[in-house]
Order: sequence, then C-alpha cells, then structure tokens
Amino acid sequence: MKFKKILFTFVFFSLATSLIADSGIYICGHFRRDRTKTVTAVKESGFTFGILFNVHVETDGTLTTDGEVICKNGEYVFDKIIQGYNSDKAQVDYVDDVNSLLSGRTSLLRLEHCIGGWGNHAYQNVTNLVNTQGTGTSSILYRNFKALKDAIPAVIAINNDIEHDYDATSQAKFHIMLYDIGFKTTIAPYTNKSYWESFVQQVENARPGAVDRNYLQCYGGGAGNNPKDWKINNIPIYGSRDIEANPNLSHQTIVNTMTTWKNNAGIVGGFYWNYNYDRDLKKFSAPINEVFGGGEIVDRGRTLAMVFPVKDYKAPQTDFIAGSYTKSQIQQKGFDAKKIASVKLNEGVKMVLFSDDNFSGDSIEITGNNTNTTTLISQVNSWRILGNSLEQLTGKSFYIKNKQSGFVLKPSRNGTALTINQMLADTTDYSLWTFELAENGFYKIVNKGSEKALQTVNTPQAVYLHDGLSLVQLDYTGGSNQHFLVKKNTDDSYKLILYSSLKYVGIPDNSAMKEKVSPVIRRLGSALSTDWQLIPANETSGVNVHDEKVTFKVSDSVAKNEIIIESAAPYFSATVLDFNGRVVIGEQQIERKLDVSKLTNGVYLLHLQSESGSTVVRFIKI
Repeated sequence: MKFKKILFTFVFFSLATSLIADSGIYICGHFRRDRTKTVTAVKESGFTFGILFNVHVETDGTLTTDGEVICKNGEYVFDKIIQGYNSDKAQVDYVDDVNSLLSGRTSLLRLEHCIGGWGNHAYQNVTNLVNTQGTGTSSILYRNFKALKDAIPAVIAINNDIEHDYDATSQAKFHIMLYDIGFKTTIAPYTNKSYWESFVQQVENARPGAVDRNYLQCYGGGAGNNPKDWKINNIPIYGSRDIEANPNLSHQTIVNTMTTWKNNAGIVGGFYWNYNYDRDLKKFSAPINEVFGGGEIVDRGRTLAMVFPVKDYKAPQTDFIAGSYTKSQIQQKGFDAKKIASVKLNEGVKMVLFSDDNFSGDSIEITGNNTNTTTLISQVNSWRILGNSLEQLTGKSFYIKNKQSGFVLKPSRNGTALTINQMLADTTDYSLWTFELAENGFYKIVNKGSEKALQTVNTPQAVYLHDGLSLVQLDYTGGSNQHFLVKKNTDDSYKLILYSSLKYVGIPDNSAMKEKVSPVIRRLGSALSTDWQLIPANETSGVNVHDEKVTFKVSDSVAKNEIIIESAAPYFSATVLDFNGRVVIGEQQIERKLDVSKLTNGVYLLHLQSESGSTVVRFIKI
C-alpha cells in the first residue's frame, strides 16, 4: 500500500447513479454449456441480479457443480481437469464470463452463488464439516470458499437455498464464516419458517447486516406462500415465479402478481426460477421492471476499487468503477463513506479520499491495497477512483519496445490499416506512440504517424474480456477498449493494462520472439512478453532501428554442434529460445560461432542483435 497527502484541484467526470429496484434470475448450467450465446443474453436481459446455480459442497468439502470441480484443497481448480472426477471439464473461460456479466454494456448489478436446492444435500455436508472441523482459517470450508472468493471477487453473496437437512446452529456458523471471507447471505425459503427465523437471527446477532435479501419461493412446494407472511428480521422480500414449470406466463399475469405483492406485502423486487434453456429473458424481466423500475442496459465499465466497512477485508465489499463519487452517490451504492475501513485497488489505479463532501477538505491518495484506511484520514465523505497517470508519460511520445523480444509496436505497413505488429523500428513517426490523458486518468495511446488509437478488436460482448484478443489501431471513440492503465515495474519497464478487460498487453508465448506478430491481451502479467520499455522519441539508442546495411547470414538451418554467423556488424549477441519462447541459451556476445551441442534435438529460434539491427532465424538441432 502506498499513499500520500495531496491538494486536489482537478475536475473529473462525476458518475450519476440512481437507486434501482431489482429483478433477478437463477442462472444454471446452460450459462456454461452455451457460453458464446448465454453471456451476451444475460448481459442484455434487463435483469439486475443473477444467482449462479449452484455450488455443491461434497462430503470432504470439495466444491463442485454438475460433477465438475470448482475448488479443492483450498485451490480454485475450475479451469483444470481434476483426476478422479469423470464429469470434470476445464472451464477456462468461466472467470472471464462471470466478470463480463458486470462489465461493459450490461443490465446486471449483482451476482451471487447458490448452495442447495431440491434433492441437494450440500448443507448436510456443511453441518458435518462444521461439527468436525469448525470454521477457522484452517478448515476445508474456509479454505475452499476463500479460494472461490479470491478467484471471482465480483460475486458478492451466497444464496442459502436449503430444502433438506435443516440445522440452524451449524449452518449459521458457516454463513458467519462466509461473511468474514467477504460474502453476504441471502435466503430462499419455501417452508419451515422457524428454521429461517433462527438461522437469520443467529447470523445477524454475530454479523449485523450479513443477511440482506429474502428470495421467497412462491412456486413449487412454496406455491401457496404469500410474502406478507414471511417477514423475517425486516429483510427485504422478493416475490417469485417459476418459468421452468410455467414458461407461458403472460406479461400481464406477472405484472398483476408483482403489483399485488408490492402493494399488500411490500416486496421490493422479483425473481424467477430459472435460466437453464434458451429463453427470451427480456420477456420475463420486462414485467418486473414495469412494476419496480430499473433494468436499463448501460456501460458499467470495470470494477477498479473494492471498498470494505471493516479492516482487513473481513466483510463483503462494495464495488466502484472509475469516477468521482459524492457522499450521496456513495450512499446510493449502499455504502456509508464514513465507514470505509479497507480498500483493494486494481493495478495502475489510485483512490483519492476527501474529508468533506464534493471533493473538498483534506485528502489522501492511495495507490495500492490498504488494510486499514482509518489511520490515514479522520473522516471520509467523498472520493475519486482514477487511473494512476504518470507525469513522465503524459503528452509525450515513445517507442513501445517489448522487453523480451526487443521489437517495437508499429502499424504493419506504416499507414492507417488496422493491423499492429511487433517489428523493427524505423525512423518514421509510425514507430512512435503518444500517451494522451483521457477521462478519469486513463491513457489513450495514439500512433504518431497514423493518429489512430491502440485498442482491442471490436468483438461480441460474450468474448471481449477473453485472453488472446488482438490489438489494432482505429479512430478514437472513447470506448473502454481504448483506455489503458499504466503500471511502472521495479525496473525500467511498464505494464499496459486495458481498462475493458483489466488484462495485460503482451505477445503470444508461441511467437514471442518472432517479428510481424500482433500483440494480444494476456490474462497473466507474469508472462515475460507483458513487460514493455517506453523509450522517449529522442533516445533511439535503446531501439533496434531497421537498417538494410546490417545483415546476418547463418551458415545452415540444420546444426549439430555449432552455428556459423556472418555479419557486417562489428559485434553482436545471440540468444536461443525453444519454440515455446523459453530461453535455452542466454544472451551472449559472440564473434562467428555459437555452440549448440548441449541442446536436445528439436526446432529453435536464434535471436541475433547488433547495435543497429536484429533478426530471428529458425534452425533445427540434430
């Protein structure tokens, strides 16, 4: 965590927020099975919350869904295949898919996981594990749900849909543990009101405010339920309909039911069971939104800050995107600004806390995670969340040089065509990029020659967060896929982080050392190709500028013991990589011969570099 006290005089864009009523749906396995359609369908549905059905707790505490393993032994493994589970799949896109539901143009504001359901005995396993291991940080329940929260922090609550195996005391302990990990609790009762009253009371006594919604089942076994009979601890109640059993419910029938419950029982929204087949989701969100309002599809950006009401993040967070928030706007998000106690920030982001409303009074700037903000400033009434723009970059032009390959980013044919590649620099403005400050402290990165902005390709909403998307140059329109956060590393390099995905600009591993390869977004900032040197326009000594007079000639593309290289350059260096981009012979100065006798047989890349030029040659070791 880093911070400094500042006097803030800039005026930034302020977000307009409003209180929106809720409409929601249980989102089942169809979401994963047909993801290229379902992610976009849910984002454009008009629903404001979704409940991901479901997380099953096995007897040993392993978390699964449909036989696929989500978390095991305190590790998130949904993106891997786990031996011993015949139905397991590697859900490599799941985290991005879930995050995308709350990102970009979407109607959703909140996501939850569900535990339970008819015929599901997860809560019996929870009871047994609580009674044998407890709920401390070493227990398997804590470790697995902590791994789940860390993997997908955007999911804010755990929905308790217990329909068997009621044990309020052990299950309350479990949900108290969940609150300390960072999950709120919602309930989905259909019967056994005494259990729910006892469960809620025990959780609320230990963690006031932990249980924040009552999703009353008014279908199936709860078809005779009236919301006015299910007021528990003043928790807001939501009415419900079943579109699995009754897919032909008419718009007016739903409006009439929700209106009656709103007027006579005080419900605040509605939800459905379920989305597990292709459905017209807008058809079902529309009548609830007609009664309660809300459901607009707007650009929600990406969450950059998670704010907590207690120290050390031991409570569910409230999420904030970039922008400026007055006291009333923070309250409309359901958070009291004066209760801010800890903060998590994305890389390349800063948060400015103000003692007074409307961004006045004393201020503190935070540029990293902070476990206890109460020691920094006496009180907080407003704040700003901004890209942590760097003075040494703003308004200046640079060569963007990949630290691993030595190539720079530039238009492929020195023009306005889309394609951007890593290539040798030349002496034109097409090898240079200007870092211009955009709204909320983000950068737009503009090619000096073409005057086009760096961005990811335009893609459907279902895939725009995913790894491997190419970067191109297009006219600047202000989209989140044209805005960048810049983080300085401890050395002379930087990370370029795209706002729309919060992923890193890099080069694919299998072609990291090749010229004329397009940059892409990478999930992991640990990839070597995600480090970039920003070399000022007037300092070409650090850039390999293309020079036709400097050539390298390799004796043979097949080698057994050594490679002979001829060059007009007075001296040069050689590096050898395998075909996955891993360095197998580190950079060394050579005269004419390179010893490759210790390499195993296979295909390699030879990277040759002199003071004024470089090239990459493929060779085969026999």
